[in-house]
Amino acid sequence: MSDDAAIVTKDLTKVFVSGFIKHKEFRAVDSVNLRVEKGEFFGLLGPNGAGKTTLIKMISTLTIPTSGTAKVAGYDIIKQERQVRNSIGLVGVGERIFYWRLTGMQNLLFFASLYNIPLKDAEARAEELLKMVGLYQFADTRYMNYSTGMQRKLAIVRALLTDAPILLLDEPSIGLDPISAKQVRDFLKNHVQAKMGKTILLTTHYMEEAEELCDRVAFMNRGRLAAVGTPRELKESMRTENAVVIELENGGPWVTEKLGLKGAWWNGVAGDPTGRGTLRVVVKSLEEVPDLIKALIDIGVKITQVKMEEPSLYDVFVKLAGTQIQMEGPVQRVGFGQRRERGRPRVGLRIVLEKLYSFVVIRGFYVWISYKTQVVFTVLGWLLPVFSYYFIGVMYKNAVAPSLAAYGGSYVSFMVVGVAFQGYVSSAFTTLSSRIRNEQLMGTLEYVLMSPTRLSSFLFYNAAWAFLLNSLNAGLILGVGVFLLGVSFSHADLAAAALALLLAILSNMGLGMASAGVIMVTKQGDPISFLFTAISNLLSGVFFPISVLPSWLRTVSYLLPLTWSLEAIRYALLDGYSIVRLSWYLEVLSIFTLITVPLGLLAFSIGFRVARKEGSISQYRWVRRDVFRYAEFRELGVALGLRER
Repeated sequence: MSDDAAIVTKDLTKVFVSGFIKHKEFRAVDSVNLRVEKGEFFGLLGPNGAGKTTLIKMISTLTIPTSGTAKVAGYDIIKQERQVRNSIGLVGVGERIFYWRLTGMQNLLFFASLYNIPLKDAEARAEELLKMVGLYQFADTRYMNYSTGMQRKLAIVRALLTDAPILLLDEPSIGLDPISAKQVRDFLKNHVQAKMGKTILLTTHYMEEAEELCDRVAFMNRGRLAAVGTPRELKESMRTENAVVIELENGGPWVTEKLGLKGAWWNGVAGDPTGRGTLRVVVKSLEEVPDLIKALIDIGVKITQVKMEEPSLYDVFVKLAGTQIQMEGPVQRVGFGQRRERGRPRVGLRIVLEKLYSFVVIRGFYVWISYKTQVVFTVLGWLLPVFSYYFIGVMYKNAVAPSLAAYGGSYVSFMVVGVAFQGYVSSAFTTLSSRIRNEQLMGTLEYVLMSPTRLSSFLFYNAAWAFLLNSLNAGLILGVGVFLLGVSFSHADLAAAALALLLAILSNMGLGMASAGVIMVTKQGDPISFLFTAISNLLSGVFFPISVLPSWLRTVSYLLPLTWSLEAIRYALLDGYSIVRLSWYLEVLSIFTLITVPLGLLAFSIGFRVARKEGSISQYRWVRRDVFRYAEFRELGVALGLRER
């Protein structure tokens, strides 16, 4: 068999394992062998739990198969993930697959940046596609104000934005009204397949949708393929008899008696004076139909319509879904050719800057300012502690302690530097885990991580917006210190302070990546971030010198990167220490960085891989627990008679 198909799966299997003590296995997809040709509209049908969505997620690299493999556009889903992701556009289920506070256009530009599409080209492409689906006039409307039909159309536009040759559509018309559903189907058939030449793999529960759109369909049940063929082939396989259906006027049950028809029945309204109804007659062959029509005319009934009874895909669905399915006949093995070279696409400086713009401005700043009260409270959250530090500074302005002699003797200067840079450095640790958690809650994490953007790049870009906000916060605190509290940085060595800050950020980012990896696996709020931040704030000398700590706590404090970074930054800003004089501190911070960054990347990659094995990238345990709690309260209300079931 040639290997030029769009999608080919070979014994693709996914087994989910649950339980810690007694393992339970659920075989969601079982040895699926499937072939979708280039340019084909292929439908995947089956009842709930048949394995359709799991199969789609494996093909799109979001879930790692237990065994078997697949090729998409000639690329292996295990060995060439990035090339596979570049070759597909995914339309998933649900409304929480975009950023609700961004407009339709802003959402599209952000996701386009993940595929290294220049913003100018992305905007032109987005405008063209939005016009095709009738959303151009709503391009600047926030996604939260889109109707269900508009949301589904925008999801299709996003999938087409990268001009990938293959589209994976998971229930694209679910929840749509009949008019919106027809618009979506017409666009997919007449534009996406016919004019754009895309290959489309569709999962659906709607038999009429599959019959209208698909060149071929496959039925799944209990993780296995039951039947594959064109809609006509599958329907013909269900035919057990030939029947003709004739719509009559001035007919009735007497027609069957008059003509002595056997295997016939009349369907009409009793007592209807017009005698309208339907006569169904089983015939041995189609040659009998003309004689039957002549006989009806001879007895004086009026014929309005004649058609042969056709089995439907629904009949196929009911039969296959209601039986234990086994693959019929030998399974044709798929031949796999030589693997393509895994080249790395070159990403220029312009693409990097535009991607940074997408993360910082589009997803960061635009979402932030869309919450007007959040902007106000954030600024107040910056200002109120500053005033607290001001009054503390006034109280201790003239206080000089021996423990502060190394920092110029002023507690105010010591405190201002500690508070300003503590939040800055700590954000390197907390921002990644909180971002992953938020993406899980919003349902956008799968669509971000399935892009060809590398994990390391994704983590870096995610941190950029948080660092910008914390830069403003740190600048505000330092400004209050200089202009209101008399803090002097006249002897500061800014280069040494900047280098210490950079190393501190990198080392804490490594820890933050490990924390984000934990969230990918546990699917719940991250206690590690909270505990580590609290310990760092207490022991790292933010508000007081670590020399006042007991000796055993001082030993613990030197295990924290924040301790070394604050010491180095204070010496550089307050005492003018140069890079040479800070070499010991910088060497220690470099060691922290060399250890934490690779380990953090490894931990996040492992967490990402575990989540893909579990098929649970976008799940978040807090949401699921909340749903279960709601269900419990609902059942309690039913039991107490407060609401109906």
